[in-house]
Amino acid sequence: MSVVNAALPGRQALRNGLPGWKPYVYRGIGIDILTPHLTTDELFAPAAEVCWCGESQYGYRLHRKRGEEPCQASREANTTAEAARRERRKHGIPRHLEPCGTEAAYRRHIRRGEPIDDACRQANALKLADWKEGAS
Repeated sequence: MSVVNAALPGRQALRNGLPGWKPYVYRGIGIDILTPHLTTDELFAPAAEVCWCGESQYGYRLHRKRGEEPCQASREANTTAEAARRERRKHGIPRHLEPCGTEAAYRRHIRRGEPIDDACRQANALKLADWKEGAS
């Protein structure tokens, strides 16, 4: 049975009828003389800390980069993101591939060892020309 303390509205009394604040310690000796069976943990539940990381996969990576232990929320976000990534890879869902005639398609042809078509070769030549023009 919980009794509300009339002197402090909203404060709940503990099992023995004492109000829910720190126990009385006699003359600083560090011994609780009124409620020795109760611990400070029972009296005051710690407030949940909010992490600076934003509780995301990026926050998880920042924790790891700093050499810290990641918070639980960022761990869960990372687990969810990695599971989605593994699922995409398992089913072979490709990323968006640029069409032929772009510099990205030219690099893809080289990476895969495919023959390079004229449109991709021309796109790469234009990209190199723009780069050289900007460099001089």
